[in-house]
Amino acid sequence: KCFRDEDLRADRQPEFTQLDMEMAFVNEEDVMALNEQLLIDIVTELYPEKRIQQVPFPRITYKESMEKYGNDRPDIREDKNDPNLLAFVWVVDFPLFEKTDEDNVDDTAEWTFTHNPFSKPKDEYMQDFLAKQNMENILSTQYDIVLNGFEIGGGSIRNHMPQAQRTTFEIMGYSNERIE
Repeated sequence: KCFRDEDLRADRQPEFTQLDMEMAFVNEEDVMALNEQLLIDIVTELYPEKRIQQVPFPRITYKESMEKYGNDRPDIREDKNDPNLLAFVWVVDFPLFEKTDEDNVDDTAEWTFTHNPFSKPKDEYMQDFLAKQNMENILSTQYDIVLNGFEIGGGSIRNHMPQAQRTTFEIMGYSNERIE
């Protein structure tokens, strides 16, 4: 059982139950496969009247989701009137950072994290990340699982390298004292 320590929103209850997985030596694929199988087993064993639209669950990038659906929680059901149809979809390839102020007077961008400051950049973006360049193009190891237009879970591979974690905080403008 958990209590949400953030602002209240219509689609988020203050109290909820979560499965918190702490796994070592895994990548996104490992975690997503485990959770996907868990969701399939829950539906088939506890809700046999329900039908999962597609297995394996489809994947859509954050960019594709925003362009096609206008949000990062797409409802991809083929028949939205069928109460027994469950359409799971993974949303992947979230940006690691976003600008905090597009209209900065001196034309320098300030950056903040999109999901959390502890997510690891995807390996293919690590060089740009450590060099603090091309920030708008760096993708993270974050992923969400969406069901019928509702985010029901998500996570990321954590940034476990001290210098890389320091770089995240430096990009966000933290002082050395605050980082320490």
